[in-house]
Amino acid sequence: RQQDHNGRRILLIPYVIRDEFNRSLIELETIQRAMRMIEHYSPVRFIRRTNEECCLTITKGEGCSYSGVGGNSCLATISLGRGCEGYGTVLHELLHALGFQHEQQRPDRDDFIIIYEDYIIEEEKGQFEISEDYRWHDFPFDYDSNMMYDSYAFSKDPQRLPTITTKNGKIIPRNDYLSDGDIRKLLELQKIVNENGCIFL
Repeated sequence: RQQDHNGRRILLIPYVIRDEFNRSLIELETIQRAMRMIEHYSPVRFIRRTNEECCLTITKGEGCSYSGVGGNSCLATISLGRGCEGYGTVLHELLHALGFQHEQQRPDRDDFIIIYEDYIIEEEKGQFEISEDYRWHDFPFDYDSNMMYDSYAFSKDPQRLPTITTKNGKIIPRNDYLSDGDIRKLLELQKIVNENGCIFL
């Protein structure tokens, strides 16, 4: 049982970064910086995979995405394709790997925001649908979360047509860092751990 200097359980996330990232020192540094940010505010520790069964694979695929592999499997992949190299995006996908979900998909989201479905790019409308398996009900809605889309995300006309606003029509800016709410959720992860100290959600 590993603990940090505050006595908190350390949660280990074994990972592999695919070779295609070795050609870009900037991209590697961005991934490492996002990992260090999460580690700074939580009991999570990212470790290079040796022989662990659970593993997070970071690769260059199509677009920006996170996907688990099969049911309760602890194997998962983050894709950081073209246009997904920014620090905030990398942080966003790492948070997905830790079980975070989009704020705009909360079941109670209509109490806090307005979704302008007609302005959303057709193939991205799924990103704005309510998630029936949302797991963070005990946390208040967080406009500042890294997991909250900004007002012009996936807009048909991002210069003019917002896809999300607050209930009173205010624009929601993009946040490339961790909000206080994100940090509180990270601390909650120490309650979700298997017997060998590894988690994968």
